[in-house]
Amino acid sequence: ETNTQSHYQCKWENCYQKCHSQTGLVSHIEKCHVEIKRGDEFTCYWEHCPRKTKPFNARYKLLIHMRVHSGEKPNKCPFKGCNKAFSRLENLKIHQRSHTGERPYLCQFTGCSKCFSNSSDRAKHQRTHFDTKPYACQVMGCLKKYTDPSSLRKHVKNHSHEEQLQIKKKSQEESMFSNVTVRKFLDPSRQKAIKIEPVFNSKTDHTYSNAPEKTLEIGRYLSVNVKQDLKNKIEKNKIRKLIF
Repeated sequence: ETNTQSHYQCKWENCYQKCHSQTGLVSHIEKCHVEIKRGDEFTCYWEHCPRKTKPFNARYKLLIHMRVHSGEKPNKCPFKGCNKAFSRLENLKIHQRSHTGERPYLCQFTGCSKCFSNSSDRAKHQRTHFDTKPYACQVMGCLKKYTDPSSLRKHVKNHSHEEQLQIKKKSQEESMFSNVTVRKFLDPSRQKAIKIEPVFNSKTDHTYSNAPEKTLEIGRYLSVNVKQDLKNKIEKNKIRKLIF
């Protein structure tokens, strides 16, 4: 086995085909794993894929996603002397604006004339108008806050290695707690049925004009307070994860 073959190895579930090149790996993935799929759900079964078997609703989306695993970057910059390449066409278009100077995203704040090459940079800038800084440093005693996650990540690197490990450990613990909490409250035995009074219009709704006037059980839901508490915990956990 050569190092090249090891590098271009398929890690689809129960498949460890070794290829001699990236082109060979891409071809193998398309023919053996993507094109043979049938139905409406297209799922990636690559080892340790962060999507965790969450399906796509179209085959082409799965094909584009597989470039994350194969390393394929078919969208090459056409400008002379530039060797940049991208897996997604949208990213190539954004990159090309660094050559052309095009900035189609105008700040939507009244009186501001700043323009940007992509929507994410514009969104980052627009937060400065409202002084919104939702990304707070989680190191104990540090009060720094930022408008975007990239600035927070840069800041965290200024803290000691021990402090960074402490944040990571706390984030992992909260993640485990959130998962357990979700399973706990999604237990059908802990859910409460919510009943509402049906409203029927005899003039417009002929189907239910003769329906009896009684409450209808519309299903089991978590209480509003529990759902909000879960939402707050999950959002806080997401911000912590952005650091790493």
